[in-house]
Amino acid sequence: MSADAITPIIGGGDMGRLVRDTDWSKTPIGAYERWPQSMRSSLSMVLNTKGIAALYWGPDQWLLYNDAYGVALGDRHPRAFGRPMPEVLDDIGPVLGPQVARVLETGEGYSMHNLTMPMRRFGREEETIWTYSFSPIQGEGEGFAGVLLLATETTDQLRSERRREDAEAALQDLNANLEQNAAILAAERDQLWRLSRDPFVICDLEGRWVSASPVWTEILGWKLDELIGRTSSWMEHPDDIGRTKQKVVDVGGGEIMLAFINRFRSKEGAYRTFSWTAVAEGDRLYCVARDVTNDLARDEALRLYRDIVQSDASPVVAFDTDMRITAFNKAHSDAYRRVYGIEQAIGDSLLEQFVPEQVEAVRDFMSRTLAGESFLVREAFGDPDLEVINWQIAYNPLRDGDGHIVGGFHRALDITTEVRAQVELERTQDALRQSQKLEAIGQLTGGVAHDFNNLLTVIRGSVDLLRRENVTPEKRQRYLDAIGDTADRAAKLTGQLLAFARRQTLEPQVFEIADRFDAIADMLDSITGTLVVVRFELPETSCRIRADVSQFETALVNLVVNARDAMNGEGTITIRLRCNADKPAIRRHEAGIGKFVAVSLTDTGVGIAADDMVHIFEPFFTTKEVGKGTGLGLSQVFGFAKQSGGDVDVESVVGQGSTFTLYLPQSDEAGDEDATPGTYEEAVGGDGRYVLVVEDNISVGQFATQLLDDLGYRTAWVTSAEDALERLGVDGGGFDIVFSDVVMPGMGGVELARRLANDLPVLPVVLASGYSNTLAQGGVEGIELLRKPYSATQLSAALQRRIAWAAAMQG
Repeated sequence: MSADAITPIIGGGDMGRLVRDTDWSKTPIGAYERWPQSMRSSLSMVLNTKGIAALYWGPDQWLLYNDAYGVALGDRHPRAFGRPMPEVLDDIGPVLGPQVARVLETGEGYSMHNLTMPMRRFGREEETIWTYSFSPIQGEGEGFAGVLLLATETTDQLRSERRREDAEAALQDLNANLEQNAAILAAERDQLWRLSRDPFVICDLEGRWVSASPVWTEILGWKLDELIGRTSSWMEHPDDIGRTKQKVVDVGGGEIMLAFINRFRSKEGAYRTFSWTAVAEGDRLYCVARDVTNDLARDEALRLYRDIVQSDASPVVAFDTDMRITAFNKAHSDAYRRVYGIEQAIGDSLLEQFVPEQVEAVRDFMSRTLAGESFLVREAFGDPDLEVINWQIAYNPLRDGDGHIVGGFHRALDITTEVRAQVELERTQDALRQSQKLEAIGQLTGGVAHDFNNLLTVIRGSVDLLRRENVTPEKRQRYLDAIGDTADRAAKLTGQLLAFARRQTLEPQVFEIADRFDAIADMLDSITGTLVVVRFELPETSCRIRADVSQFETALVNLVVNARDAMNGEGTITIRLRCNADKPAIRRHEAGIGKFVAVSLTDTGVGIAADDMVHIFEPFFTTKEVGKGTGLGLSQVFGFAKQSGGDVDVESVVGQGSTFTLYLPQSDEAGDEDATPGTYEEAVGGDGRYVLVVEDNISVGQFATQLLDDLGYRTAWVTSAEDALERLGVDGGGFDIVFSDVVMPGMGGVELARRLANDLPVLPVVLASGYSNTLAQGGVEGIELLRKPYSATQLSAALQRRIAWAAAMQG
């Protein structure tokens, strides 16, 4: 038969159109023209059946169905059409598949009545109930080619019947046990009335109380027999009696009463407020009340609180854990509009309403608040194109009744005027401090001039006496000793001044502070005398610092001497050591970063007057009598502390004593093996070693070369570092060592030493300086330094040490 003679399926609704419109040649079933007549006839019958019908064709059970079957499939239609039934109906396929296979094999029909099967439809699984039958369809050859399904879903019908049967059974049980249930209900009502904190009452249609729950007695104090049989008018507030009577009439007429408010007088005479719900049933009014006295008071308090917050001139805003606005007052809204030009609303993200450079700071503040922290900050906020205001902002977390954090809030205070006043005050104070500095400089200059004139007087007089003829050897030696001692005192004086100015050259080492206390304990006893007790309070743990050992000991001695003099040589000095201390802000200086060692020295002396407190660290300032102090001890302590990265604080009560606390950065490094002040060896001869002297000062250069010549060295002298480099050349120019000043025009001694360490690493260098800002700030690590003024012995020892170092380097 030709393809044109094959009649297409007629009718069949949507599924019939789907069959006609599908190019079946592109499917595993094959082209429609090749379908056997039995398949086309069976499918035509299925498609035109009004009930649920389907055709399972072939051993693969290809599924072809009508519109009603598609509705029953739910959201799996029409995807299931034309596909193997066990594959697309994996929920009911395990039940139906074997049944269909058995019908195909045996040719015997099969039916089920009210079979319950779980089935997935519209994204959820449900229990469905089916009555269906399978009929075999004979093919063109022998055997059976397909199975016809006719089905009815009885899910809703059977469920309704079951519900009806359950209801009828329940009704029968209820009727059978009506009296028993009534008794139980009455008992349950009484139990409910006893347990409920809300009072119940049953009234007749005139408002007389027929029954009432015991909680009325707890709330009002009246006994139940005082309430039953009467209306409530006798205990109502006079203003409420008429309204209550009218409401009783309304409820009796069928109105449901909700949230009706009136007031009852307690036995003690106070009125309490109740909110009522009531309904009529027959000749009875069933009423339940709620004591809202406290709720109304709380609402009033909340309203008052809201009014206070809204009336507050300071901006207040609350936010949730997502940093979104939950509430704000008018002051906040006005301020935000003024400084950011934004009209805020509940639910807005606060972080999205700040200019970008301010967002991270605000995020940090809000995160700290949501973590449970309460704190104050002072910050400037605002759009620079509109207005920037200085604020003091108090952040606090918001907690629920169980204490859980549910958000936070802040209250801001405009301190712009205060900040401007503070800036102006600081400007005025700076001007005052400048004036005081000038005064201190004048005092410093006068003190230096006074002390050096005294020293120069001794030196000048001794020199004049040495020039006289016929000076005996004994007198000559006495005059020379006087000149040497005076020079030492002058060097000490300049050292103390450099310490205060923080321009001394330090040789820092890591050492255990407690060890230095042990090392100088005997010296402190000799300094303080027998009437002063020195006590140490030391921790058991290790406590190290990195500092100049000699300067640290000098600072400690100066503090002890100051304490001794404050006690007039009699009392107790307590030296206390604390590790891992925080350095506070001292004299307008910021607090320290990191951990510090705190050395506190407390005396039992006369204390320090408030007017003197601001001057005690100034050079040459002293409250001691003339001749009993230079006023440089505390200035040395101050300069050493600041140059070492620390500070010194003082607390004092007049008549009770003072406490000086020296803060120095704590070190975690291992201690140096020999943390003791350096010593010089005895002078030795130069043995003809060739020294290049670099000194720009003519007098000092002449003196240094003459001194070295007298010590047995050969010398050459240049007046600049540039000339020294040219003289040394690329191979050192035959010199054994370079002896250079530090401070010179052009290239300085430190830079020269570093150049030579790079270009001529085995050529030793010794530097000499009385003062160098570079050395003071950068230290002398790796550089041999000779401090001016130096003696012949000190110079020779420094040169010998460095020459020996060079020899060791060369092996």
